Amino acid sequence: MTGHNSPKLLTFPLLVLAVGCGLGLAVLSGCESDHDRGGHSHGGHDDHAGHDDHGGHDDHGGHEQAGAPGHGHGHGVEGGLPGTTITDFSRSPADGSETELFVEFGPLIVGEETPFAAHFTDCGELWTAVGEGALVVELSTASGAAETFEVRGPSVPGIFRPVAKPTTAGLRRLRFHLARGARVHVHDVGEVTVYPTRAAAEKALGGGEEEGDDGSISFLKEQAWRLDFALAEVKKQAVSPTVRVFGELVPRSDGRARVTASASGRLVAASGGLPQVGAVIGRGTVLGTLVPSMSGGGNLAAILLQKEKASIAASTAQREVDRLTSLVEQGAVPARRLQEAEAGVARAKADSASADRLLAQYQGAVSGGRAPGGIQIVAPIGGVLTDVPVVAGSYVEEGEKMFEIVDTSVLWLVARVPEIKHAEARKVFGGAFRLPGGEWRDIVVGEGGVSPSTVLDEADRTFPLRVAIENADGALPAGAKVVVDLAVAAPRVRLAMPASAVVYEQGAPVAYVMVEGESFARRPLTLAGEVGGRVLIEEGVQAGERVVSTGAMYVKLATASGAAIGHGHAH
Repeated sequence: MTGHNSPKLLTFPLLVLAVGCGLGLAVLSGCESDHDRGGHSHGGHDDHAGHDDHGGHDDHGGHEQAGAPGHGHGHGVEGGLPGTTITDFSRSPADGSETELFVEFGPLIVGEETPFAAHFTDCGELWTAVGEGALVVELSTASGAAETFEVRGPSVPGIFRPVAKPTTAGLRRLRFHLARGARVHVHDVGEVTVYPTRAAAEKALGGGEEEGDDGSISFLKEQAWRLDFALAEVKKQAVSPTVRVFGELVPRSDGRARVTASASGRLVAASGGLPQVGAVIGRGTVLGTLVPSMSGGGNLAAILLQKEKASIAASTAQREVDRLTSLVEQGAVPARRLQEAEAGVARAKADSASADRLLAQYQGAVSGGRAPGGIQIVAPIGGVLTDVPVVAGSYVEEGEKMFEIVDTSVLWLVARVPEIKHAEARKVFGGAFRLPGGEWRDIVVGEGGVSPSTVLDEADRTFPLRVAIENADGALPAGAKVVVDLAVAAPRVRLAMPASAVVYEQGAPVAYVMVEGESFARRPLTLAGEVGGRVLIEEGVQAGERVVSTGAMYVKLATASGAAIGHGHAH
């Protein structure tokens, strides 16, 4: 919206407000505002017809009676000449951040100083005062010749005070350049007139008294900066009819692995110890070593007994071999007897070696060191360790669970469609789901859509619908319960805005719309439903308008109390 509203009267120099705004409905396929930087509105401002000393802002003493409907900064008329107010939005090409400019100023006259009291607000998730940067006010002709007036920083956070003193008269293009390093926001607010003399300005503008109460709500930038406050643009959105159901985020069927003991034995940790619950591991990671026991045993006494028996048997067998050797040489016994005795020695030595290995395995398991003859335990999938019910050095039985791993890189969204809604949700073309913290995420499906199961789950009388959800960053929690809006028909364009912008007053939905920088209007709404955290609007607001999406209750309180909430400085 370009062009000046009917001018209002000011008692002091121009006030500029620029607000960096990074808001918007990311999920909307929506339309841009009035121009490619977000649009602006010009106009006289009943509440801002003039500050008693708005060029100052040296302190934050407090407005008088700010917050009452129709009441503003107590502006009057300076020399009988009305002033102008402008609200504008601009995005920086460097990072896409948005700023809002709200400016008030008196008439521009050759040779006379016109001060600007400029408020700049950064509009990220919350709107906050700009605390640094250089502001240049540019007055340019159609041929490109320009006069510039600069201030190197704010006098207090959010408030800049450039002063313009034009040298030539005529139509000029008015631009505001806010520079913070690589981030530059240019607010092109259209044409203004520079008058050759004050008499010419008086003749063109005429005198006048302040206009009466227009019913608007004054909520000052200084108030908003101190609170959790933000606006969002009303946009046109391609929206499908939806069915709301409940669901859950669960791992895929092949995304959960239980690692069990392949044999009875002792679990030996690597040098860094066993991995802990919550650790992210890759496929093939060595989780530990399993040292199998002999015949299901594994206690130290049994191993030592086995070693002692093997040693005695070896000694006895060797003595028998020595005795039979001389007898065979004398021909007193057959050679077969000597061969059997030698075989007994070999068996005894094998038993002794086996006992030695078991003892080494046991000692390795107890000390946590390398376990000779152990079986490496390897992660079959990558993911998050969700259960480690064993400790290093413990004895585990064959088949006992040692680790559980869940792959969360892709989750299933399981939406539970009640049987009474099955016919309505027979084909689903997308939608959104809401996490427990309130954040909404889009559901993306193929062009042909997806369908819920045709087999009823008798436990809860629902038909499950499964959709794969990418979760490469791990931000989505497996097992979370979610609210799901399923798109069940072709989309059509509707007006939409965040559900947080709706305030219910005596059961009726209303929104608070910014009329210009510090003025708001209460608008009753006719709603047409809610989709993915956004409400659909039949009546009450228009595309391109900005509504209070965070902090609407503060504006409502300003209406009810007739006094400023968190009110700031004296003008």
